[in-house]
Amino acid sequence: MQKYGFLLVLLVLLQSCDLFKKKDPLNRYDSDMQPVARVQDKFLYKKDIEDLFNDDQQGDSAQVAAYVDKWVKEQLLLNRAGSVVESKMEKIEELVNAYRNDLILHEYKKAFVRSKGDSLVSDEDILKFYEENSEKFQLNQNIFKGVFVKVPSNVSNLSNIKKLVHSDSEEGVKDLRSFCLSYASFYHLDDSLWVNFDELVAQTPLASMSNKGNTLDKKKYVEMSDSKYTYILRVVDFKTSSELSPLEFVRDQIKNTLLNKKRLQLVNELEDNLYQEAGEEKEYEIYLWN
Repeated sequence: MQKYGFLLVLLVLLQSCDLFKKKDPLNRYDSDMQPVARVQDKFLYKKDIEDLFNDDQQGDSAQVAAYVDKWVKEQLLLNRAGSVVESKMEKIEELVNAYRNDLILHEYKKAFVRSKGDSLVSDEDILKFYEENSEKFQLNQNIFKGVFVKVPSNVSNLSNIKKLVHSDSEEGVKDLRSFCLSYASFYHLDDSLWVNFDELVAQTPLASMSNKGNTLDKKKYVEMSDSKYTYILRVVDFKTSSELSPLEFVRDQIKNTLLNKKRLQLVNELEDNLYQEAGEEKEYEIYLWN
């Protein structure tokens, strides 16, 4: 009998311990929910800090201490601010709600437009816009298609690179790229791409070349040197400022312009259709006043 009495007392004690665990406001029995800091009735828990780091990070004691201090200061400031700006809290809540609504609408509209795919603008759309608005695409810079290489003048196989710059064969381009990776101080090898010529040759003797348009239109190969480097230029095509920009040079600009218009059109249609459908379903009413 004494044995059963002892077991009964032990059972009651264990249940009491569980009860205390559940009622413990500081969660002393839950290692993840142990408080690290408190400001009035707000607690920062161990788990809150662990969530700041990746699985393979632990955060050293200095990082943790810095975050805890920042959290405490922020809570103290918020408490002080709340008492000072209490009369403006209603306006603040309005601003917060308005900002929240703007974020929600922005994300929804973005997802809606994305669902329509990437084919909103065709090549035909781009060409049509370019032809109908050609006056907007006058160049304000010199642009260039070709190859440009800046190489130290004392490099041992300089004559070989000069030959490679002239080559447009697949093997020659491959050899030129390999040489440039090893020896060139700067290079541009994509001769199908329009680039800003003046930016490309800035701080080189080519930058001071007079009458660039006529010179580069007649000479498809230019070589200049200074005390340290040799500059080699092979010209595929050249356009001077004030000329009409090639379509390829402004294609991305036109596409972005048309995409923005299409997106705006889609969003307006979405709003109008939703408004009409909701009206037919009598989901809203508008009460006018005098």
